[in-house]
Amino acid sequence: MPARNGVTSALVVRAGWTGLEDIFTGPDNFFAAYAPDADREQLVDGLGERFEVARTDIKKWTVGSPIQVPLDAIELIRGRRAFETSWCRPGR
Repeated sequence: MPARNGVTSALVVRAGWTGLEDIFTGPDNFFAAYAPDADREQLVDGLGERFEVARTDIKKWTVGSPIQVPLDAIELIRGRRAFETSWCRPGR
């Protein structure tokens, strides 16, 4: 989805669409639409000192949530005993 959104953005710019320089200001800004009661000062609290990415999880599998557990199981099983399927053998 991020790749699709990037391509869509490039195409609309190429088609001549314009946008705002700053989505956080003006009467119809981002906060008014998505978080009208947000404490905007928290956006810069700890800026340069606290890095939120270090407090997150990194997704192990690039899939949706329902398939992650089966992928963990397959990895565990393959670690104990490797196997191949008939349709993905090298040379086929």
